[in-house]
This record gives sequence, C-alpha cells and structure tokens, in this order.
Amino acid sequence: MRFPALLPLLLALLSPARAEPPKREAAVVAGYVDGVSHDPGEALALRAHALHGAFAWDVFRVGADERPLALQADVPAEPRFIPPEGFRTGAGWPVTCTIPLSRDWPSGLYAVKLADPRARSAFYVPFVLRGPPGPPVVVMANTFTWQAYNPWGGGSFYKGEEPREPEAGFETLVSLARPDLAASTDSPKGHTGYAEKPIHRFLQARRIPYRQIADQDLHGDPAALAACKAFVITTHAEYWSREMVDRLEAFLAAGGSVLNLSGNVLWWKVTLRGDQLECRKDRGLHAQTGERGGLWKELGVPSRPLLGVQSDPRGLHTYAPFRVLAPGHWLLARRGLTRGALLAAHGENRGGGSGGETDKAGPGTPPGAVLLAHGLNPGDGGGDIVFFETPAGGAVLSAGSISVAGCLETDATLADMVDRFLVRYAGVTPRPSAYRPIRSPDAAPFH
Repeated sequence: MRFPALLPLLLALLSPARAEPPKREAAVVAGYVDGVSHDPGEALALRAHALHGAFAWDVFRVGADERPLALQADVPAEPRFIPPEGFRTGAGWPVTCTIPLSRDWPSGLYAVKLADPRARSAFYVPFVLRGPPGPPVVVMANTFTWQAYNPWGGGSFYKGEEPREPEAGFETLVSLARPDLAASTDSPKGHTGYAEKPIHRFLQARRIPYRQIADQDLHGDPAALAACKAFVITTHAEYWSREMVDRLEAFLAAGGSVLNLSGNVLWWKVTLRGDQLECRKDRGLHAQTGERGGLWKELGVPSRPLLGVQSDPRGLHTYAPFRVLAPGHWLLARRGLTRGALLAAHGENRGGGSGGETDKAGPGTPPGAVLLAHGLNPGDGGGDIVFFETPAGGAVLSAGSISVAGCLETDATLADMVDRFLVRYAGVTPRPSAYRPIRSPDAAPFH
C-alpha cells in the first residue's frame, strides 16, 4: 500500500467538522410570532419569510365569523433560511413587523394569515388572545401538541419523517419559536391547530361567553383558571406538563367542572424551558429538570381518575358514530331518543364523532360514572362518552375522541348534551336561535 494514498483520509479525520449550511425556506410565505398567548393591547411581533420580497397579512378570530379585523398589504420581507436543526434551536428570524392587538377584540383563538398576491397559497400563524378572567367557560388551545407534530426545521417528537422510527429514537427537544406547519391550515380536518375550530364556532354561534388560554398559560400561570366554572379540553390534548396536571387536579378539587372533547388526552409528559419543549419517549430523565419522562399513566397519573377515560390504541384512524346506551339520562333526555340510537354519525373532522384517536372508560374511572354512549369503530376501537360528578360538587363530561367536537354542528343531540352540561355547571344561557347546523357532513372548510 502506498502511504500517500492515506493522506487525504487522515486530513479529513483530523479536520474540524463542517457545519451544515442552512437551506432557504421553500414556502412562498411563512412565519411565526413571539409567544403564542397574548393579552389585548399588546403588540404581536411577527417574524416572516417572503420568497418574492413582500407579503400581505390579515388577522381574524377563529370561529363563526372570520372576517379580517386588521390587515396590511405590501409588507416588505426577505427570503429566510432554515438553520440546521431549526426544529430544536428555532428559526431565529428577525422581527418583520408588529401588529397591535385591539383592546376591543374578544378573547379567543386568532390567526394571522400571510399571503403573497402572486400565489394562491397562504400561511396561517395561530395565537391566543387571553383577555381578563371573568367568563365562566375557559377553552384551552393545545399548542404543545401542535408543536410536537410540527416537522419544520427537520424534526419533531415524531422525527418529522415516514416511516417513523421507534419511540426511543424520536427527538427529545423542539422549539416553539418556529413556523408551525402542523397548524398552518384553514380546514377543521385533522388533529392540531385549526382542527380546534368546531368548538369555537359552536360557542360563538350560541353566544356562550368564554375565555381562551393556551396550554402554556395553564403551565405557567397558577391563576389561569381563576373565575372558571367549566374548563373545556378539545380535539387532541396529548402533551401535558406536571404544572398543567397539578392545576387540573386543583381545579377539580375546588369544585370546577370539565368538558373533555379530546382523544388521546393527557398522554405524554413534557417540560418547558424558555422556548424549548422536552419529551422523553425513551422514558429517560428530562435534561431540563432531571425528572423521569414518559407516559403519564406510567408515571402515576392515569387520566381515568381525573377525566373518566384513557387513550386506547384500538380504533386508530377509524371513524364511526356513537351508540346511545343511557337514553334516559338527563344529558340525553330528548324526545324519541332510544337505546341504540346513533349519535354524531357525521362530522366535519373526517367522519363520525368517534374517531382519529379514541379514549375509553375502564379501571380507574370513578365509581358511579355513567357510560352514556360507545363508539362503533371496528375492532372494539370506539371511544366512550362518560359522565360523573366529583366529590367537590363539580362534574366531568368526557367524549373520548379527536373528532367528536367536529360533530357539534351536525348533530343536535350532541349539541344539546353539551348545552345541558354547560347550563348546569357553568351557569350559561345558550341561545338556540343563533345556532345554524351545517346541513352537509361534507361541508367546505370554514375560512
């Protein structure tokens, strides 16, 4: 062997590793805001990318009326890059512009729509407008779950790739300071971001006052549920921190009530430090806190004692109606309703009300809980609708499904059940005259 032939190899081994160069963002427009939760009167710092050097934005409240509340055209912005491991470090883009949030805007889930007039596509940047405590109903946006599935920057808690690797190989850290591909759509179909639209349409159309928070608010603010009587969990509330669990337990112990319209609820444990969210699917120790990671049920906090139901892998990605099991219960006391009748047969989130991921009653569900309905998914994969009263004087109504909230405007019995619960436990007065059910189960996207 000639030794000079080894020289290039030795030099390569001894040379310092070269950093991966950033790649240009390929979307026409994209962006994110500093912090997902804000109060009226604040200014929203928008960090945007525009492939053609300019874009337009408008702001709207997600729900029944999505007309722009503020807008601006011809906003200059440069094309931006995706840094190496941007999923972990964040995008690091400079502030493009600030958007004042009017003190007159009601609390809710909002979005900034970014658009290039030369392209038909748009990019949606969701955010929460909190407002002061006071409304008896509080709705939580599941932004931790949104970011868990967000592959922007090359990774997520699911690697952002298919086929998925074993859980032990998933990323453990993701940044909240980056464009959210998982939430950037205006359709109610799916399980993150705008899949939460139906609960907002329902509450707004029935003129039920509510306050919006993000899971980050429940994590960081001990008073996040102050003055709240009924706490609404919706769609896909999968990722919870210890602080969130503690505040849910304290709320129930103080007599609060919970309306849970979520599948795969309270499943993975996360910690938060700054803009970085950590999840240890390898069941290792969290780098941020030193705590053991993994599934909450493995860490001594199963969801059934708190919410009556727990995630079940059977029925994954299937959709079906619920079958009524307790037609005489006061929550289902509608004329002509019989045992075996179908509930939530059609919806706006890809199918029937029992679907996507489903949760069931079982060991740990509080004694005395009433099984109101059971999903008809194949392989005994249906979710359960469960009601029970708590020792502190509150109550829990859980419909264990990602897709069930998407049936609130297509099924009058389901809507009436939610009305009855909120009337009794939140003291609200829905206005049925404002309720206009969607006639077609194949309705177009809302916005």
